Amino acid sequence: MESAPQTYTPVGDGNFNGFGLPEGGGETAANQSATDLYFSEGVLSFLCYFFGVVPSVIALVYERKSEYVRFHAWQALILSVVVYVLLYLLSFSTFLTGVFAIVSFVALIYAGYKSYVDATTHELFKLPYIGNLAENQVYGLSSLPF
Repeated sequence: MESAPQTYTPVGDGNFNGFGLPEGGGETAANQSATDLYFSEGVLSFLCYFFGVVPSVIALVYERKSEYVRFHAWQALILSVVVYVLLYLLSFSTFLTGVFAIVSFVALIYAGYKSYVDATTHELFKLPYIGNLAENQVYGLSSLPF
């Protein structure tokens, strides 16, 4: 007994190929991103400040499209290392450590907020000395940061 030939009729309107990406093979405006990590620049720069060293290193290693994110990743990394070193040096006094921890946490959150808000205009929020070091790392300026 022979089976009847079967025909395939697609279901749906054909806008997606089953993997959630638009058909057509090329990049369209819907799936282009300003960053290599597929987050917005504001969110990625805020995460660098909020979580400290690890997301900053990840952003520095994988991010190549956005100099804005790279600047804030460098600044957040340098600021986090400075905060960790100063917390270690102040560890002889519980009171000083507590006060510095609160102040540094507020400063990190504020810097992250500023980087998130200024992401649309790409206005750089530079911390004193640390911002110049980060700018030298990203833009390759040969001047001293002092």
